[in-house]
Amino acid sequence: MLEIDDSGWGCPVGGVLIGVLRRETEEYLTGIIPVSYFQEEFKKGSYLLKARSLTKNLMGMLKVGPREQIIVCPGPLFREFRTFLYEKGFNFQVRTIGDPLQSLLQKSFAQYLNSLGVPPEVLAQGSTHPSKRFRALLKWVAENYNERIRLCKTGWSSWEKWEELILKEIHSSNEESYFT
Repeated sequence: MLEIDDSGWGCPVGGVLIGVLRRETEEYLTGIIPVSYFQEEFKKGSYLLKARSLTKNLMGMLKVGPREQIIVCPGPLFREFRTFLYEKGFNFQVRTIGDPLQSLLQKSFAQYLNSLGVPPEVLAQGSTHPSKRFRALLKWVAENYNERIRLCKTGWSSWEKWEELILKEIHSSNEESYFT
């Protein structure tokens, strides 16, 4: 059985990681949709085609046949990929993915964020609640805005709101931080 999921969709920093796990053999592969697909390109929806091609490539590396059972995350990222599976007659189901793939992806995504320069202590702030990590990441961006803005998902419709908070953080020296 093959499971397919993503990590990073709701993270303001970095791209989105796609992971594929073949449970029987514990073969685990990942690929990244670069953050550029979530910036100016985002509204064009090209990230959907990138998700489809990247996931197809990962399946190809594992030599997945049409009869192998595939479980795909129901998230919007895989819309085009699910269409591909249907059109090609693959044996697949759409349902929420749990462990072990979920934990593997979270660890891999944290490593990816570390490779972008996000310190482990910033990521650790989200261990109790995802909104704490989100805010910690925005604060991290604010600390070096001109350099780190290129790492952000600026194509989101909500980005203006988050960017406004980042800019307020930059310009407030004595006020209480929104991000703490």
